[in-house]
Amino acid sequence: MNHQPTPFEVLFFLPQLGGGGAEMNAVRLAPGLLAAGIRPVYAVARGPGSYAEFLPEGAEVVVLDTGRINSSTLRLVRASRPLADLIDRRRPDVVCPVMVSPALSALAALRRARHRPAAVLSIQNSLAVSHEQDAALRDRLELALIRRRFPAFDGVISLSQGVADELRRIVPELAQKIDVVPNVGLPLPAQMASALAWPRHAPGPVCTILACGRLTRQKDYPTLLQAFAQLRGEGIQLNVLGQGELRATLENMARELGIADRVTFLGFQRDPFIHMRQADIFVLSSRWEGFGNVLVEAMAMGMPVVSTDCPHGPAEIITDGRNGLLVPPGDAEALAAALQRLVDDPALRIRLGNAGEARAQDFSATRIGAAYAGLFRDIAARARREGASR
Repeated sequence: MNHQPTPFEVLFFLPQLGGGGAEMNAVRLAPGLLAAGIRPVYAVARGPGSYAEFLPEGAEVVVLDTGRINSSTLRLVRASRPLADLIDRRRPDVVCPVMVSPALSALAALRRARHRPAAVLSIQNSLAVSHEQDAALRDRLELALIRRRFPAFDGVISLSQGVADELRRIVPELAQKIDVVPNVGLPLPAQMASALAWPRHAPGPVCTILACGRLTRQKDYPTLLQAFAQLRGEGIQLNVLGQGELRATLENMARELGIADRVTFLGFQRDPFIHMRQADIFVLSSRWEGFGNVLVEAMAMGMPVVSTDCPHGPAEIITDGRNGLLVPPGDAEALAAALQRLVDDPALRIRLGNAGEARAQDFSATRIGAAYAGLFRDIAARARREGASR
């Protein structure tokens, strides 16, 4: 009698499948994991979420029963018990929470559960920025829990070397358990299909600069607006995709700088890739990042990119002058000079765009998913060996 081998299963845990780069990376991993023989299951505290439509056949979403509450924080806390029940029912090989708050809830669930899978953290942002610099009371309390609870993880996958180095400093017990694998920055074919139907934007009399990201302090749009106000030439337009609490402040700033007629805040756009395909230059002005998925997305669309060399991620994606331009964070003059250089030199835009498009292929679902799959198997095997020796 032939028995089919039991599939290797990874149970991801997230607040929802929507909202940001961390959630998008988890979804984009699915095709690569499936190709590597791993079945991904996504447990969410709210959902399923707008990104669920991009999951391929073979991936599964489980919406945990956390009650009728609106607070995302309380949903994560209340998810601990149903997540423990799900772990016991599914008996996954690996439980992989994505981001810090879900990680703390997942560790609580693993303490409740009878089944003992390997616990692998996917860390997706800078803890130094989010939990140490100008941290609120909640963040400081969470940092204490991080130091106390995170050593229980069997492994950690960090999206950049800079974030990995921070975690080693904050939780020294994890120093030998951290591996660095970048995010799947290359959009999935289904995401790019409509955009690729448009021809790449050719240089013309109007030069459109595109920024994309939440209107928050992290993205440092004030520096971008100050830089844009310094640009010389006719027909230069700045389009900003994203929504957030700083929109009114930024619109007022554009008026005060005298550039409101050339800056358009487009809000959230379901398909940012069409805008990327139709713009001339992409700019990221962030104070910090975990990786910078949007840079790879813009590069995949053939856009020349200018980014701040912020912690962490952009310098691990871009080689300055070869496939993009890097400038110091918070430096409006340097950002203006880099943008002016591209505005004035269409040939440079084409060269950097071509090189960036080639670089984006290094962050495909197939390549990154295979790297994750190898680590999941290795960490699970190590956890079994260590468990058997106790």
